[in-house]
Amino acid sequence: MSSIISIENISKKYKNQFALKDVNIEIEKKDIYGLIGKNGAGKSTLLKSLVGMISPTNGKISVQGSHNDYTLALSRKNIGFFIDHSMYPYMNAYENLIYRCKALGITDAKKEVSRVLDLLKMSGIKKNVKTFSMGMKQRLEIAGALLGYPDIIILDEPLNGLDPEGIFDLKNLILDINRNYDTTFIISSHILSELEVLSNKFSFLHEGLLIETLTKEELKKKCQQQLLIKTNDTKRTTVILEEKLNTKNYTINAKSEILLSDYVDMPHLVADALYANGLHLYQLTPYSITLEEFFLKMIGGIQNA
Repeated sequence: MSSIISIENISKKYKNQFALKDVNIEIEKKDIYGLIGKNGAGKSTLLKSLVGMISPTNGKISVQGSHNDYTLALSRKNIGFFIDHSMYPYMNAYENLIYRCKALGITDAKKEVSRVLDLLKMSGIKKNVKTFSMGMKQRLEIAGALLGYPDIIILDEPLNGLDPEGIFDLKNLILDINRNYDTTFIISSHILSELEVLSNKFSFLHEGLLIETLTKEELKKKCQQQLLIKTNDTKRTTVILEEKLNTKNYTINAKSEILLSDYVDMPHLVADALYANGLHLYQLTPYSITLEEFFLKMIGGIQNA
């Protein structure tokens, strides 16, 4: 399948510091693509480069097959995005979106604004944006990104400030739009548990570098990469693991449980070895780490390398 967005060797340098360095990403139509990284990792720089808010120092960006300045500018009109807060504080939600529609060249602006306000449950709100809560401002910016049925929607930290109901509603809205209109989403978020549910692909950024890209299935396998072992004698168990199964690839948690990274697909061999050496096996189960734990473990390994 051809990519709807192609990012080739993108770098962005500010003075002597790289915000991005040699980043390569391919995003296919209908992906919900999750960008993961700490503050300062380069996520917002990458998203701003995609929509043309900043220009990369070098590299190439293609959107829907377009990469020269003129055709890329035309293709970028098919991108709806929320990266920075951009609504006018002394206008209400409806007025802001009507103004946005005019800038986008949307003809039936009143109908379109009513549609997106209904989607974000903001119809009938008359007060000015300056009085909005953080969550309401987020919802309005997301409504702006949805105007005109864009082929691609980019959302930078869209869950910030939303209450649990708002997060639930937004997740379902993204999934519905993706399913019903084949819309491609690119989303960055620090709420990794929600991003894990939404996305089908993930890229991990750290200090401007792309350190790994995984599908949802690949991530699931990597997060289910250990066996949790609990016996009547933790120290004796580690001796058996090392002497009988020839592995030291384990850690011991605060509960004196052993997390074994080998033999994940062959737990019966572990059980046999422990039983044969007189241990009482209380628990031998697959252990899954969260996306957040996986990410922290990944960047921890890089920092310690």
